[in-house]
Amino acid sequence: MKLKRMFVVMAMALLALSAACKEAPKVSHAVINKSDASCLSCHQSGATGAPVMSHSNYDNCLRCHKETGKGQANK
Repeated sequence: MKLKRMFVVMAMALLALSAACKEAPKVSHAVINKSDASCLSCHQSGATGAPVMSHSNYDNCLRCHKETGKGQANK
């Protein structure tokens, strides 16, 4: 019973994250350094006019926030 409950909670969390990612704003600038620390260096405080993030810290910013075709860094 405990395992079933844990599975249901995990499934609900994954669905919530998936729904949140569909609504995430696109990255409109080139992303050269893809680390979370790099993103947060501007988006945590609004430095250089960057929009301040409206949610708690999550791991892997680029999981939800995808680069647009404009201004993408060379990969």
